[in-house]
Order: sequence, then C-alpha cells, then structure tokens
Amino acid sequence: MLGGCLFLTVVFAAALTFELQHVPALGRTHTWVVSTVLAVLATLAVGCVHGVVVALRRRMAPETDPSGWQDGATVRLSGTIRPHGEALRTPFGHLDAVAMEYRARTTEHHNDVRQGSPGWRGRASVASLLDTGSMRLALSGTPTLRHFPEVQHAGEAALCDAARHLANTVWQIAPDLTDVDLHAVAALRDHGADALPAHLVDRRAADALQMDASDPTPEHYLARLRERPWMFAERAIPVGCTVTVTGTWRALPPRIEVGFGPRTAEHAIQPGEAVRVASSELTHTLVISAAIAACAAGAHYVVLADGGALYHALRTVLGSTD
Repeated sequence: MLGGCLFLTVVFAAALTFELQHVPALGRTHTWVVSTVLAVLATLAVGCVHGVVVALRRRMAPETDPSGWQDGATVRLSGTIRPHGEALRTPFGHLDAVAMEYRARTTEHHNDVRQGSPGWRGRASVASLLDTGSMRLALSGTPTLRHFPEVQHAGEAALCDAARHLANTVWQIAPDLTDVDLHAVAALRDHGADALPAHLVDRRAADALQMDASDPTPEHYLARLRERPWMFAERAIPVGCTVTVTGTWRALPPRIEVGFGPRTAEHAIQPGEAVRVASSELTHTLVISAAIAACAAGAHYVVLADGGALYHALRTVLGSTD
C-alpha cells in the first residue's frame, strides 16, 4: 500500500508539472486550479490501470492456493459459511445468521434536519467456519456486511418483532443519533468493526420508548412503537450460504482473520463463489476506470485542444472572461 501511494504521488507531481507548463501558455486564468484538477484526473486515470491489472489477475486466479499460504498473507477462498456453535437469529427477517446488523429510525421528522430521526441500531456476529468441501477453516473477527443487501421491514409484524427485540436486549444509550453514528465511525477508524458497540439507542428514542420504565415488556414497547411511524432494516450473512472470504491467514491457531478495519480494508465476506465475485469486480473496475479515463481525457480536450477554444466558450457561457 505504501509503495502504491508513493507511486501515485510521483505520478501526480509529474502530471502537475506538465499541466503547469501547458495551461499558462494558453493564457488561462486560475492556472493553479485548472492545472491541479487536470493533474488529479490524470493521476486517477493512471491509478485505475493498476486497479484493472489487479482485477484481471484476480479473475484469472479467483482463489489463492492453500498450499502456498504463509502466515500474515492475504488469502481468498470460497465455500459455505456455518457457525461454530449456535447461530444468531435476525430480529426482523428471522434468518439464522453468522453475522447481522440492523437499524431502526422513526420517520416522524425525516424532512426536518434540525429535528433529526431518533433511532437505535446494533450488530452481532458469532464464531464461524468456512467449509470448502475439502477442509474447514475458522474465521475470526467481525466482518463488514456492506456486500450483503439491506432488507427493509414495515407493518405490524415488524413492530411486534421490534418490541420483542427491545425487551430482550441490553442497550447502551448515546446522547443522540448523530452521536450513535459517530461512535460507529470512530470505532471503525480506530479499531475496526470488532470495537463497534453491540446495541446502541439514542437518548430521544430511549425517552420515546420509555426505556427507563421498570422491567419493560414487549407489550410496553409495542404500545410505544405504535405512537409514531418507524422504519426497520437489517443485513445478514445467512447460515449455509456460499461466500467468498478475503482475509489474513494465521497459522497458529489456523484461521482466517476477516475483521474489517483501517489496516485491513481489503478484508471482506462477499456472497457468491470466487469466480463470480472476481468477474463482478472486474466488470465494476472496468466501468469505473473507463468513466474516470473519459473524464480525464474530456477535461484535457476542453482545456488544451484547439488553443482552448472550448474552454473559452464555456467560460463565456458561464459569464466569465479571461
């Protein structure tokens, strides 16, 4: 990663030097601004080349050969995921899962930024195993669930599920929903997903639900929930689904670390077999790279081609002159 950053820094410096030599020659105002934008676009386009190469290599070899694994190396393997013990049960979809996250917000003031939307959120995971057919590997850490679809739930059944979950869960109260989200962002930034608080509720939601009542029951929460509209959503890694795991191999004890954090941004559990995941990533990378390359080429054409005729015309349309 450090080598890649140094390479892109060198590319940006070279691109900026080139732009500064050519943009002023065309009589442009705001030379530094225009040159910097063009240099950034050129650097992104060059960086995309590396991304495409990595995606192509991954498509050609979707999985890493276990015979060549070394401690601390990043590995990629697909198989069936199962819990190492008892599975979780998602609160709204009632799925058996090895990891899940959910959120709930009242939509009462969703158009009022000052009011915000009181709510609560949580996440949980259990120790799990990846069954490849020829071996079973332990997975450790709390993975990100961003690759799995978020399913929304509403209606009376969702309210009843929410009431039961509220009554049977130990909650940590944060001052407001913004602080709840800041807790999550800070934990991810500093320590990774393993440091995220399990179940958080903001103070206004706790007051609205009367959580301070002595031994609140599901019936108590159901009555409070019915007083305002709510939106519920959850993500989960279902038990028995086929996944592709990207993580760090540890030899003692044998396991693959999949904890998502600032030092392990490539760690992931993704739905589907490795071949399909690699093909999807290659397609996505090619589309993004093509779009960035087109933007870079278009910007350079507008500013530099034909003595900057298009650039002058654009500034005239916008009511500005050199």
